[in-house]
Amino acid sequence: MDSRRSAFRIPEGAAIIIRELNKAGHEAYLVGGCVRDLFLSRTPGDWDITTSARPEQVKAIFRRTIDTGLKHGTVTVLLKGSQYEVTTYRLDGAYSDGRHPDDVTFTSDLAEDLKRRDFTINAMAWHPGEGVVDLFDGQGDLARGVIRCVGDARERFTEDALRILRAVRFAAQLGFAIDADTESALKVLAPNLVHVSRERVRVELEKMLLSAHPDKWAFLEGAGVLPYALPPSVFTLTEEEAEAADAALQQRVRTLREGIFADAPERECAVRLAVLTAAHPKSTEGLLRDLRYDNDTIRFTRMLSESLSRPLAPEGVCARQLLCDVTPEGITQLLAVREALGEDRARLLAVRAECSRVLEAGEPYCLGMLAVNGNDLMKECGIRGKAVGDTLKALLAHVIVKPADNERERLLRLAAEMSS
Repeated sequence: MDSRRSAFRIPEGAAIIIRELNKAGHEAYLVGGCVRDLFLSRTPGDWDITTSARPEQVKAIFRRTIDTGLKHGTVTVLLKGSQYEVTTYRLDGAYSDGRHPDDVTFTSDLAEDLKRRDFTINAMAWHPGEGVVDLFDGQGDLARGVIRCVGDARERFTEDALRILRAVRFAAQLGFAIDADTESALKVLAPNLVHVSRERVRVELEKMLLSAHPDKWAFLEGAGVLPYALPPSVFTLTEEEAEAADAALQQRVRTLREGIFADAPERECAVRLAVLTAAHPKSTEGLLRDLRYDNDTIRFTRMLSESLSRPLAPEGVCARQLLCDVTPEGITQLLAVREALGEDRARLLAVRAECSRVLEAGEPYCLGMLAVNGNDLMKECGIRGKAVGDTLKALLAHVIVKPADNERERLLRLAAEMSS
């Protein structure tokens, strides 16, 4: 890679900001992930700029700005229909909470600013006229395909424990290996993940799952990181259960790597979570609640996860039960996963065909399709309270086996017998 490369195409807004800061006598560079992505010929998601100018000086130069994080030197500049974060060179103070610096000190030295960053590939700065400033061989690590901490890895992970997950996430997204010293440090300091919010853990795990190499999840487990990233309940398995779960996990990460869910992008993360949590079926709901997922995602993922371990058969009762458990929208994902896990395709096609027949015939598979509702049970059978819901579930279980019994009078008689 050319360390003086100046032929990168960057947004007009970013070029204007750098030029205007330079005209006012300040240094300014693109920095971090956008520089990394430019060298990798990837389209950056964000264009961050680092500068020797103080926040108030940035605000004086540009008409439209947002005070994004003045305490940490960041001003967002609105230009050409886009937003650009412009941050003053800084040194971070102590990280007493293992996550955020207690204070920051502004500096006029670009090297000091780059020195505080997480990984070498994210610690490069670039100027349209000057080329790249690469003090830690980030270009070399890009060429070698390596994730390596800037400076002492233990210091970087002690400062901010989220970097432990970020290291693995970047390895997954880029298909890179993790440097030996960096790997050793993240294993030792994994317990520090207790300082990271569940939402931030979730974001990193999702990015890993949706990457080109979601099988890096197995690295997290092998490195002993998962017990600190996920709630302890995930690991309360017997020895035999744990061995079976580990074997299933290895198979499932191979399935994930195949990228078989492109036909359902809106559900892809939930499907991938289901594939992984099926290795720990007792803990799926607790895990997702711990990571602050919404109720709809929890419901869908739990049903899909549990269904992965059940035998499938192309008979009416099995199809109705499957539709009850997974819902019609989950059938496609479930069957795709099971096919990737090695199940017979002809059998799975027969299951799909039977599910389609059930749907076309209008056979009952959910509470809303019952010929009676809760008001009927209260009015006609005198059933009250929690017993109403329990009775409806029992009636549904009955008609899934015997769909012809889904008639109002017949179900009311059954309900009365159940409550007597």
